[in-house]
Amino acid sequence: MPQISYYLAMPEPHTHYFKVKMRVEDFMLLPDKPYLDFKMAVWTPGSYLVREYARHVEGFVAQSTEALPCAKIDKNTWRVWVNEATKVEVSYWVYAFELTVRTNFLDATHGFVNGAATFMYLPDYQHVSATLLIEPYRDWQKITTSLKPLAHNSWELYVPNFDILVDSPIELGNQTTFSFEAAKIPHHFAVVGLPDFDQAQLVIDLQKIILSAKAFFGSHPCQDYTFIAHFAQQGYGGLEHLDSTVLLYSRQDYRTKEGYTQFLSLCAHEYFHLWNVKRLRPAPLGPFDYGQENFTTLLWQAEGFTSYYEKLILLRAKLISNKDYLKEILKRINAIENQPGNHIQSLAESSLDAWIKAYRPYENSVNSTISYYTKGAVVAMLLDIEIILGSQGKYNLDGVMMEMYQVFYLELNRGFSESEIKAVLEKYAQKDLSEFFQKYIHGTQVIDYQAYFAPLGLEWIVERKDKPDLGITLNQQKITQVKRNSSGYYAGLNVNDELIAIAGKTEEDLTKWLATQKIGDKILFTVRRDGFILPIQVELQASQEVKYTLKKKSELSKTEKLYLRKWLRKTANREDEK
Repeated sequence: MPQISYYLAMPEPHTHYFKVKMRVEDFMLLPDKPYLDFKMAVWTPGSYLVREYARHVEGFVAQSTEALPCAKIDKNTWRVWVNEATKVEVSYWVYAFELTVRTNFLDATHGFVNGAATFMYLPDYQHVSATLLIEPYRDWQKITTSLKPLAHNSWELYVPNFDILVDSPIELGNQTTFSFEAAKIPHHFAVVGLPDFDQAQLVIDLQKIILSAKAFFGSHPCQDYTFIAHFAQQGYGGLEHLDSTVLLYSRQDYRTKEGYTQFLSLCAHEYFHLWNVKRLRPAPLGPFDYGQENFTTLLWQAEGFTSYYEKLILLRAKLISNKDYLKEILKRINAIENQPGNHIQSLAESSLDAWIKAYRPYENSVNSTISYYTKGAVVAMLLDIEIILGSQGKYNLDGVMMEMYQVFYLELNRGFSESEIKAVLEKYAQKDLSEFFQKYIHGTQVIDYQAYFAPLGLEWIVERKDKPDLGITLNQQKITQVKRNSSGYYAGLNVNDELIAIAGKTEEDLTKWLATQKIGDKILFTVRRDGFILPIQVELQASQEVKYTLKKKSELSKTEKLYLRKWLRKTANREDEK
């Protein structure tokens, strides 16, 4: 078995370059292959887009006791002809100046390392253990990662295999760090870019989230867990890992009450991934092929269910009220039901097309796509209610999650298929869900929300705006979006058109102007398109926007109370919150 070691340095962090070395010893070569192929991953698990990390690699060289011939043979593979050498060391530079949860970042203040975007691998030896030696910049004192040191406070880390290296992000610098215990597990937290915050309150709230998440599954899969949180002027995101997570959040938003709660929701989402996705997972999501897309139609479960449970975790932890929870449910429903793409793209298609659409939104995305996060969470809610009604209040979606975790992860240690999750859902719902899957997962049929909420004692209220609307979005008088089947869509207003005048009047406030118009009015718009001035007549149609709300009935039957408690994860002897 070969011996593999990595080396990482950052001698001039202000230039944004990491220096990387990879050494391989005691390897075996086939007679017809007197070379080693060093590859760079093209994507990172949890973020379903080919990001072409090799584009940031420079200066690749190989040597043994002397320089070895090498050449790049495709977009992410460097071939080294070994000759008679028994030891090969390759070195290269990685440019790192993109602060997201799935890319590298390095400047004079700190460094963040995503394994997939930094370290190369040998296809035949991904399972082999390795070491990683990090040489920090000057007075940088801290390293935060779930990788374990070879010695106390050592900068040399043990790497069980390449999958773990990819799954173990690293923060370097002088970040704020603290540790706490929750669910009898040590937790470590690194904070970058947030000078002042209430650490004690954050720990209390995280402990509640952790206990609430664990309660869904009954056991914790980790020996310890690490949070790496980057706070920036703007940005949002999270990426799950086997024993850690990376978070990106706006420091301004964090300082508001609503923003802080949303940050906790992000923490809950990524923490729930410990069970759902990192262990319980759709079959295509591991083992991974790092050289190409790993397609699945089940991201609506992987991310949608997790999005659903992130709010349930906060509710169960008493970090939000019933009222807050219903508000979040309605926010999701209103978002998908007012998006034209909801009637074009199914959840299964949204999952499969994540690689080409989800991370590449453009001006027509609202008309042609739907989010497997948002609609996936709504469908998870519907399935939750299907189970509650079908089992007459005996079960909810929690039972499905726990059984699948037990069977597919703990017992079989493999991913699941759509037919397998459907079978478990049907077991708990005590009914055939083929029509449900056909309508709402593989189809785009309109959801009958009233049929789902009425048995829970909730009234479904639909409010339509009887006002004209153009269906366009403006940014400094330039059109950035035109919704399908709207007034602007039918009239021929285009994205990038600059609005010059309305009915001959310039500097008209569009919102105020619309409030004075009637449905059916025909108005002449003047726009600048590609340098030309064009007149476009628009016939105003009624707004397509619909507002959906829920209202609890004044008097609930015994059965309605039972179902509502089961849905909100309340015990039978606990009074309902208002």
